[in-house]
This record gives sequence, C-alpha cells and structure tokens, in this order.
Amino acid sequence: MSGGHWGSDPYLIQQGLENIGEDEYTKESFPELANILMELASVFYEILPTLDYDVSSDELIKNKKAYQEYAIKLLSKAIEGGKDDGR
Repeated sequence: MSGGHWGSDPYLIQQGLENIGEDEYTKESFPELANILMELASVFYEILPTLDYDVSSDELIKNKKAYQEYAIKLLSKAIEGGKDDGR
C-alpha cells in the first residue's frame, strides 16, 4: 500500500474544519455553522480515506456508485443535522 493518493490532505481538511468549528468565536457567533463544520469533519474522516485509497488503487471501492450515494447521504445528513430547526 502506498498510503493513498493525497497523503495527509484528507486529514488536513478534517483538522481545518475542526479548528474552525471548535473556535469559541465561531461557536458563539455562528453556532449552526460551527455545528455543521464539526459534523462535516466527522464525515470527511470517514469517507476521504476510503476514497483516497480507491484513487491510488491501494484498495478499490467495488461499487463506486453505491459508495458515492453513501458519501453524499452522510454529507447531506451532516449539513442538515448541524442546523437548528428552531428558527
């Protein structure tokens, strides 16, 4: 295994989202956005390594269409789940 195609980039994306989402100013001023960023960080942590290994041919995703649908569903849930429905 080569360690993926994008190296540490997926983890940098996750860390960046967490840094912004955990920031006190962001949480106080933009609480829904902070929640969404934290949810997205969690989803990216789950989906990007698998995608990375597929791109590098280290570990192929057998059903790409199903994986894409799964990833999009997780991302959509993260965005919707981070919103405050009590507006």
